[in-house]
Amino acid sequence: MPHDIALATNTAIGTLELRQAQPLPDGQSFGALLVVRSGGLAAALPFFFTRQALRQFVDRLDALGTGEARLGAREGGDFVALTTLDDERAAVFGELQEDDGVQQMRFRFETPRHGLESLAAGARRLLLDFES
Repeated sequence: MPHDIALATNTAIGTLELRQAQPLPDGQSFGALLVVRSGGLAAALPFFFTRQALRQFVDRLDALGTGEARLGAREGGDFVALTTLDDERAAVFGELQEDDGVQQMRFRFETPRHGLESLAAGARRLLLDFES
């Protein structure tokens, strides 16, 4: 069953979503439509990542007091990442490019830290559904 996973930003200038995230037939990867909006920039691209990458992302989100939680694409250098700035704020950033490498987007926005829980809970559910 596909999952929609979203960061609760409570702002119109920053969005991070994994829409229709679901396991792929290879049994080791997931696919989703990654939707990012940062200020006046926006992207909606297919995003593929491994089960191991998702597990590491969930583990880092659960322990996000220091460092960063990064979800990297299965191939290429695309990624989305989050890091805490202080007790109340987090930064969301990443790099995306189309398959041909001509179009590229680097983004960064800040969001209330409490909004990270919606993303962590959605990622956790996807992982648990896949592993059960």
